[in-house]
Amino acid sequence: MLAISFILALCLKHCLFLKIVRTQRFGEDKAPPQSFLRLNNVRSPVLTSLTSCLWISLELEDLGFVWDSEFKIQLEKTGKYIAIGGIYVRFDFPKEFLFTPEKWFFFCFTYDNKNKRLQVFLNSKNIYNEVIETHLDSFIIEQDFLKHERFGKPGQFAGQFTDLNMWSTIINYDDINELYSCEEIVKVPDVLDWKTAELNLGPNITLLEREVHPCNEHENHESEQMIYSVKISMEPEKKAERRCNALGGIMKAPENNSELQKLVKNLNLTQDCP
Repeated sequence: MLAISFILALCLKHCLFLKIVRTQRFGEDKAPPQSFLRLNNVRSPVLTSLTSCLWISLELEDLGFVWDSEFKIQLEKTGKYIAIGGIYVRFDFPKEFLFTPEKWFFFCFTYDNKNKRLQVFLNSKNIYNEVIETHLDSFIIEQDFLKHERFGKPGQFAGQFTDLNMWSTIINYDDINELYSCEEIVKVPDVLDWKTAELNLGPNITLLEREVHPCNEHENHESEQMIYSVKISMEPEKKAERRCNALGGIMKAPENNSELQKLVKNLNLTQDCP
């Protein structure tokens, strides 16, 4: 295990990243049982609410079990869940969200244990907002619960993450949007502050330094038109009508079917919209 609180204290903002290498979920090269990220010297009272945010980059869409214990964050191709007190809550990423390996995205959730409301945010957009009532009446966020939490266990998670921060309050949409946009917010993460936390790293977990934070990279990616599907239909006038979903806008339709076919070939796209 490696304690790195001293390095964190000296490091500039947004420079530390954890990389978890891929191991098989089942097989001879499974990571050893102690291989996960654990927090040291974390003290928190019994919480009535919690906000957690982090930046994530997955190596594979099916290796995204980020957080395991009191809460669980499970990001899988077959389903995405947050588990609270043993209750699994399923949510979906928007259809326009295009998963690509090693693409960074910003993920937050807020949970109010008084009214049992869970909200989930992807790249600052609210994608889930519901009251979870079933079997949570007696659930409490135990004191010092972070002592028992495990993050990024190889074999269940493969990729990178950074800026894992937690607050004892529900931070609002404006704050989440500012974090997503590389801005500072007034509310200091009082449960877990990534810049000052003491981390213990198990095997297969590597500490990295980067000059560019993913919030800057993501801004550049979203400015590009990322087309993932094209559909051809012919109008009575024999003009090609091109439809697609894109991040950043809709491209102009080609003037004829030949131009459309050329576009499809150059971008290696299918001709069927999802």
